[in-house]
Amino acid sequence: MKLIDSNIIIYSATEEYAFLKGLFKEENIFISDITRLEVLGFHKITTEQQEYFNSIFSLINIIPVSSEIIEAAIQLRRTYNLSVGDSILSAKQICIVEPCTQIMKMISKIFRL
Repeated sequence: MKLIDSNIIIYSATEEYAFLKGLFKEENIFISDITRLEVLGFHKITTEQQEYFNSIFSLINIIPVSSEIIEAAIQLRRTYNLSVGDSILSAKQICIVEPCTQIMKMISKIFRL
């Protein structure tokens, strides 16, 4: 499984980074709802860009933000001083690979060190 960052999607729209489009055809590609928000929420997005990005999003698995991911993101943000976006994306990656309960146990151990 590969969790794609918003910058990869944005750069894929340029000629220089057109080779990134190949990633979107792979089977195990995922994005977060937060990535969709970052890309489509840009205040200067053009209609053409919006159509391009939506076409990509139709090909990629989109992971919603659950309460378990938010809880893990809170702990990661506190521990590593991450931005909100980075903490959510990191928590999603962790929670998909392992159950969130295991992650929360590991994070609790970190706090006790």
